[in-house]
Amino acid sequence: MIATYQRTIFEKGDFSICAFKPENEQEPPQSAVSKYGTFVGTGFNLPHSEDISLNLDGTWESSKYGLQFKISTCISILPKTEEGIIAFLASGVLPYIRNKMAVRLYQTFGNDVFSVLENRPAELLKVRGITEKKLKAIQEAYTINYGYQDLLMLLQPAGISVSKIKKIVDKFGAAATEKVKNNPYVLFTINGFGFKTVDEIAQKTHTPPNDPLRIMGALKFVLTEAQNNGHLCMVQEELRLSAHSMLNEGFENEVVSMEEVTYVIKQMALDGTLKGDNGYAYLAYNYDNESFAAGCIRALLYIREKPVNVESAIMDFEKGNFPLADKQKEAIEQFFRNRFSVITGGPGTGKSTVLKAILEVQHSIYPKTDVLLLAPTGKAARRMAEATGHEAFTIHSGLHIGENTGIDSIEKVLSDVVIVDEVSMCDMRLFAMLMAAIDPTKTKLLLVGDSDQLPSVGAGNVLNELITCGKVPITRLNLVYRQGAGSIIPVNAEKINAGDSKLSYNQEFRFIRADEPELCFDTVVAQYIFEITNNGIENCCILCPMKSRGINSVNEYNKQIQAAINPPAPNNPEIRLKNTVFRLGDRVMQTKNSENVSNGETGFIVEIKKDEDDNQLCGIRFDGKSDVLWYYPEEMQNITLAYSITIHKSQGSEFKSVIIPMMKSFYIMLKRNLLYTAVTRAKSKVILVGQRAAVFMAVNKTETDKRNTQLGRRI
Repeated sequence: MIATYQRTIFEKGDFSICAFKPENEQEPPQSAVSKYGTFVGTGFNLPHSEDISLNLDGTWESSKYGLQFKISTCISILPKTEEGIIAFLASGVLPYIRNKMAVRLYQTFGNDVFSVLENRPAELLKVRGITEKKLKAIQEAYTINYGYQDLLMLLQPAGISVSKIKKIVDKFGAAATEKVKNNPYVLFTINGFGFKTVDEIAQKTHTPPNDPLRIMGALKFVLTEAQNNGHLCMVQEELRLSAHSMLNEGFENEVVSMEEVTYVIKQMALDGTLKGDNGYAYLAYNYDNESFAAGCIRALLYIREKPVNVESAIMDFEKGNFPLADKQKEAIEQFFRNRFSVITGGPGTGKSTVLKAILEVQHSIYPKTDVLLLAPTGKAARRMAEATGHEAFTIHSGLHIGENTGIDSIEKVLSDVVIVDEVSMCDMRLFAMLMAAIDPTKTKLLLVGDSDQLPSVGAGNVLNELITCGKVPITRLNLVYRQGAGSIIPVNAEKINAGDSKLSYNQEFRFIRADEPELCFDTVVAQYIFEITNNGIENCCILCPMKSRGINSVNEYNKQIQAAINPPAPNNPEIRLKNTVFRLGDRVMQTKNSENVSNGETGFIVEIKKDEDDNQLCGIRFDGKSDVLWYYPEEMQNITLAYSITIHKSQGSEFKSVIIPMMKSFYIMLKRNLLYTAVTRAKSKVILVGQRAAVFMAVNKTETDKRNTQLGRRI
């Protein structure tokens, strides 16, 4: 059926419900056609432009909203007239091309423009405004949408996104469609393809359920799911049983035997896809990272440092600055006695003070020392620089780590000393790359962090393993300095850590009861507006356990706060993306490392304008940086509103005040270290809103924190 898009009724991710107008009014059943001559279609990756004619295929299905067309394939029909071609190019289906650029393209290539896009894309560089970066994005979008229609027809019904189709095309090129049709399980060789999705495609192509690639895919999927939950490995027998159960799920009889699973495991071990020891199985790269990191640590621990008398240097520091506590002096002495050591302690216990002292003492004894300061995030690096007075970098930028960097391609650092803060945020992959950069014969390493905070988002539990293995020199700082005498924030943090739910409350640490989800939501929003009115947006944040589940989630708070303090207005420019509107003045956060900014960095939208080709540009100034970074709408998929953020994303941050919704509906996430991490982000005020039972649940839940990792044992 040929039709054109009219409007979007509902949208979530790649799925949308839209109104379409048929070219032939007689094709849709009359009961499905509205008084406006439109029908409702549902599907994934549907174009949202009235300027494109679409060839839709699918089935009519009844729903509580009436008859709807479930779209299995949606193919854009390329126009042939000047007016149609310009309208098509300017419709937004190709990135960076709007009205003026569309006209220039047609003036340059005429009706041959689609042939150029498909066969000679480099010629687009002749057109003013087309850069190498834009060319690559335009070429990818055109190739995926119009060069692989058979692949689209095969994969769209399974809800495969355009970005994933791009991965298939990148992997297999011109043979992509044939390879997927012949054996869909080849998709398991590409990151991001889940077992159930690929299984659905395979069943349509009648691939045997005991295909070795299917069994291999199930084993990788089980291990990857464990990795997503923080585990580097699984007990081998648990892996075997889980994969066997998954492979036979939904079938009346056993279609894959345990013997077949065992055989594939052996083959994967022989070809190096799986590795393991001590009864555990790993994906190969996790095994390699853990074993390598442990070996590097052993090498550092083996090397003895030359004895150095640091007492007089510590006394000189105290004369010029302030007295140090005994534990702080112990940490300094430990640093000079060992090539590798760890300093741990809660927030405000003087970790940053010790770092400042170590740097001054080091430079007083060895004036020509070269020191490299690192942290996992931009915010943590900035705080480290402010506390020590020395330049600090993210681990990614300091070690030049890219998306595809591995332990074999890391360059050794030339610095005499490397100090890494907020190590609790380091997962095993990042930690292995850090260790790969350290030459144990030339560089001393000091790690700093709070082991009671949440473990890393990625797999592993590095800091905890280092502290509990019993082989690494550890200094625990235990006196609180940050919040000042009489503050109950550190007192309550210690209570939470000790499993004591009888917290103390006053104006500095408040609990506001709100038993109903809607009341909790309204109360949090009201408290937030009050706090930012008095302290500024950058000094307050709503920290949520959940990003998207329920009304008391990050996404819902961000929408409501934006509507309340930065609503739409004729003189307030905005950029509309699929599910988000960004306006001038919005508080935003980067969610993925890029060339110029790190994952987790926050800032403000300071300007929205158009370039000469009518492309919108969004200018963001990130905290602590003077330059404005410019984003096209196509580049903003890694930008999100940041009035509220998840507690996981808040690690490494500090705010004057934090507001934390606490509802029993968060039960999956209610854990002691989650609440501890949220509370310890606050410098002067904590406001808990919700149900007392949720606070009790969080304080008393610790059993799910254990992660499968053998780093400590290997050390």
